[in-house]
Amino acid sequence: MQLEVRGKKLAVEKQGSGEAVVLVHGLGSTLNVWEPQVRALADRFTMVRMDLEGAGRSPAVGALSIDGWVQDLKAMLDALQIGRARFVGHSLGTLILQHFAVAHPAQVDKLVFLGVNRAPPEARRAAIRERVAKVRAEGIDAIVETVVKGGLSPHTLAEKPEVVAFARDC
Repeated sequence: MQLEVRGKKLAVEKQGSGEAVVLVHGLGSTLNVWEPQVRALADRFTMVRMDLEGAGRSPAVGALSIDGWVQDLKAMLDALQIGRARFVGHSLGTLILQHFAVAHPAQVDKLVFLGVNRAPPEARRAAIRERVAKVRAEGIDAIVETVVKGGLSPHTLAEKPEVVAFARDC
């Protein structure tokens, strides 16, 4: 579904029933990356995921920032009438959720972080800045191949085209 929040349309998927689990993807990804988790858990939980602004089916409307994504997440939860939830983030999603938890602690039941972004050494910071600049200049599609190659084993890349295609689409 398309959910309008803060003057923009965000792609949001909500499936299942029970306590809410909110899934936040990383840079270069989309809400599709969480499909296996949704399929496994939707019989026990309400699984909520969205394409962050600038990713997947959520077009970039303005400047992208952690603060903007945090505000979008809060607005999405309010629109869906979710007061408290469990949150799972991957990579960039961990940064967004760290900021969200500080800003809105009453809404956070539990946090799970995968591929946590910690304070990297300067060489890694430079690489991250280059990746962000590339996305800002050329769009998210400019880094998809790098993300796919970095996230899959050489065996999977060579022998499992269906997995590669799924990862590329996420």
